[in-house]
Amino acid sequence: TNGPFSYFFRGRTLPITFWHEADYAIVYAQDWQRQLPSRKAVAYFQQLTPEQVITVDGLDYAHIYDLRGAPLPGYVIDWVNEQGEAAIRLVSYQLAAAPIKPGETVRAIFYLLNRAPIATNLSVLVRVVGAKGEEIARAEGWPWGAATSSWQEGVVWPDGHDLTIPATTPDGYYRVELGFYDPETQALLPAVQAASAAPLGDLATVDVIQVGELPRPAQSLHPPVAFGNQALLLGATWQTADGEALDPDTLTLRSGEPVTVRLFWQAQQWMGTDYTAFVHLVGPDGALAAQADQPPLGGFWPTSAWPPGQQVADTFVLALPADAPPGEYRFVTGLYDPATVTRLPVSRSGKPLGDAFLLTTVQRER
Repeated sequence: TNGPFSYFFRGRTLPITFWHEADYAIVYAQDWQRQLPSRKAVAYFQQLTPEQVITVDGLDYAHIYDLRGAPLPGYVIDWVNEQGEAAIRLVSYQLAAAPIKPGETVRAIFYLLNRAPIATNLSVLVRVVGAKGEEIARAEGWPWGAATSSWQEGVVWPDGHDLTIPATTPDGYYRVELGFYDPETQALLPAVQAASAAPLGDLATVDVIQVGELPRPAQSLHPPVAFGNQALLLGATWQTADGEALDPDTLTLRSGEPVTVRLFWQAQQWMGTDYTAFVHLVGPDGALAAQADQPPLGGFWPTSAWPPGQQVADTFVLALPADAPPGEYRFVTGLYDPATVTRLPVSRSGKPLGDAFLLTTVQRER
């Protein structure tokens, strides 16, 4: 901590970005309110049980956490050298949690720990990439001017990049990717998750930023619908293939004409599973007439990476088959674990609703 407690503590104190060197961490109310130094860092501490909670006038002011023996945060990333050693570790980072406006510049600061000798002067590569693979911003070169071959082992090196988001950038979600490469060979170092050693590819996703504002759901759900204790469904928006707004209360189906459903989710906690979302169209005989099953955003931002409180808008497209009989059809949605095909239980205001939620009922034209 480098907050008020540091003035009274006789021992050594550190900024929260150097948590890995500390025995205890103190997280203040302003940190979790402002999501500092990052959303993932705040969420990591919230998963731990505090040793002590400091209150002022009945309100939580600071939480004290014992870090000795605490698990590594999931966002800690290692880059492996040719000898198979974890040479560079991302121990923390700073990145704005608020939405970024097109045309604005966002600063990303990475705190990099040198864990093994680095013989080469590596270049760092930072990219901001959209769901379709489009690169909208890039920064590369020596990390803040310090040659990696001169890094001392065990020392944390901060590296900052100003990333300007083009004014023409469409609203949406964009990944901030980080990697290291040899300028002579252009070969990228492989990245792994430090806690599990799971491979992350050559360019690791550090976090996701939101550019612009999310549209508001035309059909808001009050109260929202809960899927397990994992996610809430806040509402939906209905459109034709051409983007014309549809009213779910008066919607009629025509064979072959696709209907676009945008669902608005909100994470309740860190999810340990990458869930698949579905929207199904169930016919008057109870049979499945059409379906769209997909990881949210096509897997671009898996549910296991959603910070608690994060809202995500996801789009599904369904069309009624030409031979579908007339009658009443139901749009239902839910989340399931693709490994077991087990759906999350659905509830609203504490009332169980099964394993799928009825979005609306519509008629198929004769």
